[in-house]
Amino acid sequence: MQYKRHKLLILMLNGVFDSVFHLQRDISAMADAIYQTWRDDSSPIEGLDLMTASLDGKPVTTAAGYVIQPDTFLSPLMGDTVIIPGFFADTQADIEKNITAPGIQPLYSWLRHYHQSGHRIATACTGTWLLGESRLLDHRQATTNWYFADAFSKRYPNVILRHREMVTVDSNIYCAGSAMANIDLVLRLLSDLLGDETIHQLSARLLLDQRKMQSHYMVTQPVREMSEDFVRINRWVRHHLNKPFRIKDLAAGVALSTRTLARRIHEATGKNPVHFIQRLRTEKAILLLKTTDLSFDEIVAQLGYGDAASLRRIIRQQTGRKPSYFRR
Repeated sequence: MQYKRHKLLILMLNGVFDSVFHLQRDISAMADAIYQTWRDDSSPIEGLDLMTASLDGKPVTTAAGYVIQPDTFLSPLMGDTVIIPGFFADTQADIEKNITAPGIQPLYSWLRHYHQSGHRIATACTGTWLLGESRLLDHRQATTNWYFADAFSKRYPNVILRHREMVTVDSNIYCAGSAMANIDLVLRLLSDLLGDETIHQLSARLLLDQRKMQSHYMVTQPVREMSEDFVRINRWVRHHLNKPFRIKDLAAGVALSTRTLARRIHEATGKNPVHFIQRLRTEKAILLLKTTDLSFDEIVAQLGYGDAASLRRIIRQQTGRKPSYFRR
């Protein structure tokens, strides 16, 4: 049999998330080493050749400030599969700055041409925004970092977004959720390349699990931009979750008018003050369900609700789950 080595390219951009890059590279290398111990004449490929690249072949500065020299620069149709580690971003503004950065446009043309030539593309978290920007995800299923899912949908309305799922695959495009979903992404991709047996052994050695959904983690209030006023609002609400309060109490506590308060909350979260506060109460309720032995009625009392039914309803509305789902 004529064996073919599969060229797996890891494309790095400035600001790359350090742990994600190293996870992708190390898990792939370990998978290839395991694959070599059991493949036979019926195996579809001989193994993996790992390469790293930047857009121009110049060193890349990671999110933590380390400098990495890639193996090569990005050229037409190099490699059989490209993996793009996401870049570090704390807010929607950070993401938009990265995907519109000077010199990024040639990447979008390259990705379209690469995919049209029949190659696989895989990315997760903020990296999915690069695929959205390239229009490769239009009319295809994809997932992304759930924290920024609403903003993703607004910017890319033609994407069939499945943000509760951990990994999606559509037309040779692999997408995954938040940062550590890169593990699930690589496991799924390598399973398709090297077979289930390799991934079973790899998962056992490295104590890895393939997770189907990221909805279990969808608790924290997404924030678009963290202004000084919003930081004060957020802190005040979190410090007063254990008792009922009115919107005007919150406004007085942070020295803002109720109108300015509502505007700052909407700028940061896209929500009105009532929904914002409900989301933080839900977040705290789920934390207590996961980490304490308090009864649900005791949790209700700690969060300033008058009755358990109201909190149950809000948790169900915001997470799609009953409170009992979050118990340890």
